[in-house]
Amino acid sequence: MVEYKKALKALPKWLAYAILPCIIGILVSVGGLMIFMKGMMAGLAGPIAGIIIVIIGVLVMILGMIAAIFKVLPEVMAE
Repeated sequence: MVEYKKALKALPKWLAYAILPCIIGILVSVGGLMIFMKGMMAGLAGPIAGIIIVIIGVLVMILGMIAAIFKVLPEVMAE
């Protein structure tokens, strides 16, 4: 079991690794929302493409955070 103090010391490192995928995921999701809104006037293909891009952005955020956990967790467990 990892001590609470060690876990808190590892938190800034995890945040540093997780911030870039979060920023990229948010930007992709916002782009998808823009495509969704503009596509509402154009027909059916725009909203579907927008929703798919938003889902991709959310997946980038989630997978980036999980990858950051797998990067930092072994270092914390080894100490």
